[in-house]
Amino acid sequence: MAEDAYAFPPYQSRRKHRLVRPPLFRRRKPAAEEWLARLRADAARPRRWRLPDHREYRLIALCIFLLFAAVWIGRPDDPDLATPGDYAPSNVGGRARIVDGDTLDFSGTRVRLSGIDAPESGQSCRDRHGATYACGHTARTALAEKIAGQDVRCEAHGTDRYRRRLAYCFIGDLDLNEWMVREGHALAYWRYSWRYLPAELAARMAGRGIWQGEFKTPEDWRHSRRAAR
Repeated sequence: MAEDAYAFPPYQSRRKHRLVRPPLFRRRKPAAEEWLARLRADAARPRRWRLPDHREYRLIALCIFLLFAAVWIGRPDDPDLATPGDYAPSNVGGRARIVDGDTLDFSGTRVRLSGIDAPESGQSCRDRHGATYACGHTARTALAEKIAGQDVRCEAHGTDRYRRRLAYCFIGDLDLNEWMVREGHALAYWRYSWRYLPAELAARMAGRGIWQGEFKTPEDWRHSRRAAR
């Protein structure tokens, strides 16, 4: 009975039987301090690496598929689009006349360097100092100086809309297509081939050729010229 005499309702004073406020809860830390405390706790916790499960693999595969689908569907109608069809692979070789930075002429047979896109003959770019220069002429001159009258061997694998042969061209074992991209005189035409992407990344990191300043891609330059007509 003695214990029941001292059993008071919650939040009621034992002295005068008056209601009082409930005890205050401890003050919470500010959001920033709480966030930092969680970060420190996560950093101190040992981490155990694991391989992705099958659901994550499916998500990664879906993302890759959607990326390829977007690139394929979003391709513009460009005159340099390869249309190999039933074209039988063939070789073209000999002394070449340089038409521009990505086109050669073998006694009337036009060859388009496949997988690359060089600035057009009338195209201009800006160098690292902001000065304008004829990057299309520079690309043509660089290709001409590299060939320098040597015999060129081209492995054709298709034709474009202009009936030019699409080919990988070589001087000995040197891939001319790759050399043009690696020296920054042409871009990797990754919309149709990823073969020269590593060479483009090397030229971009080194700031060679057109990568030293600002330029419009040859494809965009051609589109702007057509729109202005």
